[in-house]
Amino acid sequence: TMAEVSSVACPVQNYAWGKVGASSAVAQMSGKEIDEKQPYAELWMGTHHKGPAMIEIDGKKELLSKVTGHLPYLFKVLSVAKALSIQAHPDKKLAEALHKERPEVYKDPNHKPEMTCAVTRFEAMCGFRPPKEIAKHLRDYPEFTALVGEEVAKAYIKATAGSDPDVLKAALKALFTAAMVADKATVEKQVTAMCKRLTDKEPLNALILRLNKQYPLDVGVFCPLFLNYIILEPGEAMFLGANEPHAYLDGDCIEAMACSDNVVRAGLTPKLRDTPTLTSMLTYKAMKPTISKGVMLDKNARIYRVPIDEFELIVIKVEALKKYTLKAVKGHSLALVYEGSGHATHLKAGKVDLKKGTVVYIKGGEEVEFTAEKDLAIYRCSTASKQPRSSGCGRVC
Repeated sequence: TMAEVSSVACPVQNYAWGKVGASSAVAQMSGKEIDEKQPYAELWMGTHHKGPAMIEIDGKKELLSKVTGHLPYLFKVLSVAKALSIQAHPDKKLAEALHKERPEVYKDPNHKPEMTCAVTRFEAMCGFRPPKEIAKHLRDYPEFTALVGEEVAKAYIKATAGSDPDVLKAALKALFTAAMVADKATVEKQVTAMCKRLTDKEPLNALILRLNKQYPLDVGVFCPLFLNYIILEPGEAMFLGANEPHAYLDGDCIEAMACSDNVVRAGLTPKLRDTPTLTSMLTYKAMKPTISKGVMLDKNARIYRVPIDEFELIVIKVEALKKYTLKAVKGHSLALVYEGSGHATHLKAGKVDLKKGTVVYIKGGEEVEFTAEKDLAIYRCSTASKQPRSSGCGRVC
C-alpha cells in the first residue's frame, strides 16, 4: 500500500553549465555526498523517463509513476553558472513530427511551455527585442552587420521603418537565420573584432563579453543584440510559450513545465545544434515576457498561474514553530522543501520529516499540514486548479 503523503527520491542532472560543488543549490538539495569538482545543474521532480522520481512502497524502491501514472508536469530546480544554449521548445504539433523523424534527439512527442520563478537574482535572454532596437544594434555594432551581410541588414532596417507585421516577421527571420548559418570563419572574425572593441561599462556589452569568455567565438555571442536581456528579482516569475527563443544566463530558479525534454538548440552549447529546425520554428514576433510576482492566496501562500493546464506553482512560507494547512488539489502534487526544517502531517499517512531538499508526494484530493521547526520555504507544483488564470505569456511590443 501507498501512503497519501510520502517522501520521494529525485535525480540530479550534471550538465556542464551548472554551478559546481556545494555552491550549487541543486547539490545542496540532492541529499547525496557532494563532489566539489562536479557541476550540479538540475534537480528533476516528476515521472519523465529521463529522470524519474522513486518512491518506497512496502520497503521496496518503485517508480513514482507506478502510483501516480504519468504526471503532466516536470518540476525542477536549476542552478546556473554559465549560459544555457540559445534554444526554443517546440509546440505539440512540431514535437510530434520531430519525435517521429528523430526519436534519438527529440525523445518525446510533447510541447514544453515553461515557467521560471527566480530564487536568487536570475538573468536570462528571451523573446526578440522590439524591431527598432535590433535595427539600432545593426547600426551601432558594425560586426553585427558584417556577420549577416550588408544586404540582409539593410532590408531589415528598411522593414522596421514600416509597421507591416508580416514584412517585419519575414525580415527578422532572414536576419536571425543569416546570423545563425554564417560560416565559422566569419563568425570568429566578427566576434573577435566586436569583443576587442567593447568594454564592460554597459550591461549589454558586459554580457556579450561574458558570453565570449564562456563560449569563445560562438555565434551565440551575438544573441544579446537580438533578444531581450531580462533580470528577475527573487520571487519574480516569467512564462515562456512554445517556439520562443531564450537562454538562461545566471542564478538559481524553480522551473515548472509540461512534461517534456525537447530542446532545439543553435548556439552557446557543446550539444547538438539543430539550426535549420530552430530558425524555421520561431514565431519571430517581438515579445517581452510579462514578469509576474504571483498572487497571495493567504498570508503564507503565493500562487503563480499560467495560461495552460499542465501546471501551476505555489510558494508557501511557514515561520518557525507555526503550522500551515495546504489545501487539497485535484491532481497529484509534488512539494519541495527549499529552506528550513519541520514535518508534514496527514491524518492517515502520519508524519514525514522535512529538511532542505525533501520532496513530498501529495496524493490528489489530500490536504497536508506543515509544521516548521526552522522557517520553511516550500514550492508545490500541481496541475492547474480551476481558479482564474493569468492571460497569455507576453505582451507584443
